[in-house]
Amino acid sequence: MSLKSVLESRDGWDSAVSKLKSLLATNGTEASARASSYALTYQGQRPAMVFDVVVSRQRQYKPRVLRMVAEFKESPAASSLAALAETDVSPVSGLRRGEWETIRNVAAGLTAFGTSAGISIEDEICFQWAQATDELRFAHRLDPFVGAVSGIGPALFAYARMRSGALALKPDVRLKNALKALGLEPPIGEIALLVVCEELARAVGINRLILDQLLWWLET
Repeated sequence: MSLKSVLESRDGWDSAVSKLKSLLATNGTEASARASSYALTYQGQRPAMVFDVVVSRQRQYKPRVLRMVAEFKESPAASSLAALAETDVSPVSGLRRGEWETIRNVAAGLTAFGTSAGISIEDEICFQWAQATDELRFAHRLDPFVGAVSGIGPALFAYARMRSGALALKPDVRLKNALKALGLEPPIGEIALLVVCEELARAVGINRLILDQLLWWLET
């Protein structure tokens, strides 16, 4: 049996697709605009992007993460990925055990990817890495540069790729809640969640990142 047939047989699938199409009709233009500019948030600031990705886990984003990112941007570690990788002590307080090591190792991994690809511009390093790892989105540990770093799971791997320019979805609690709001029972596991949401994007006729941004309207 095919993935498409399995999902279409799930209770609420047709209704969920219909709801998404209605949401797309009313909010699709803004969702597309948000998706187009998503990777530009950290243009020229890729060390801050790495910091954001790691500290975003299990923290409130606007009141907490963005404040920490702003503080990090004022430090010498924010000057380049290489500088971040070589900074032993976090310039920002409040990190959990192991988070700074994860941040440094992700920066080192992206730097190594750039070296292996012959790329020196950090925005381009991140973009090319995001494109190169598309087929690894269901098996992030196979990526030796970022996915294999301790502390990086499927959700943070996806988030790093999204901020770097990939058309991706972040399999997190928000996605689970979005499926519930659409009338679908979320599957168990982050990879299964990705699979279901990617199939929803195909059913509606949009890319993964636009779907990710469109789902924000289910919370408003």
